[in-house]
Amino acid sequence: TLASEIISPDFFLSPEGATNPAAELAATLAAFFEPAGEEPDTHAQCRFPARFMWLRKNLYWGSIKPPQVQCKLYNAYTMNNQIDSLSLVYVSGYPANPASFYGHILLKFTTRRAIVSNDLLDHSLNFGADIPNHENGVLYVMKGLFGGYDGSFSDQKFYVINHAYVEEDLRDMWEYELTLTQDEVDQIVSHSWELLGKKFAYYFFKENCAYRMAELLELVIDHPLLPDVSWALPETVFERLAALNRNGVPIVREVRWIPSRQNRYRD
Repeated sequence: TLASEIISPDFFLSPEGATNPAAELAATLAAFFEPAGEEPDTHAQCRFPARFMWLRKNLYWGSIKPPQVQCKLYNAYTMNNQIDSLSLVYVSGYPANPASFYGHILLKFTTRRAIVSNDLLDHSLNFGADIPNHENGVLYVMKGLFGGYDGSFSDQKFYVINHAYVEEDLRDMWEYELTLTQDEVDQIVSHSWELLGKKFAYYFFKENCAYRMAELLELVIDHPLLPDVSWALPETVFERLAALNRNGVPIVREVRWIPSRQNRYRD
């Protein structure tokens, strides 16, 4: 049976949305035309901006126009539509944490420098397992391997990521700036908003950060970023991105090394 990999009921507008795409599409279109009400941020246009933009481009809506809704929370997330490029960031492995032994992968939203003067103030998108505090080590390994945890997307300012990985864990990062059109950037950013906080099954070897980030980028990059095997490694995503060209232009525009505090000291 066809079923969404998202297990959060609030991702769907139809009671059958997780298993019936046609019902979800009908419910989505109906919701887009509802009045904004007293809390505009709860309106379907604000909750699902990627759906709204995509359907506006691909369907003829005739003379009937949906209401104009002011989405304050979404506008704050996009810095009022001032995100002009995306970078995929590789974080080196961390032996002290088995789940990060093969490295980690996250997405960085670069805001126009006229708005934000430093990349540490850019937004970043992360995917990981939702692990309780002080989880037993054996239980942690078993649940990670066999799907005992939910996984979810979260967003933070990049300086929080930089502090946790580069300064505290002494891990290096490499930022791969991507060559994408503004429309492709907007599609990824808007869909990431829809995914924030939504629950997925998490598996250490397969449905992990590499799997979810590759899935997100494949919405606009018409090429698989992971092989069809029973594991997903961050390194594979970066290797495939680095080898990709579109119309003779590399997908990776530039690679920037962000050394750990330890490596900066050694240098």
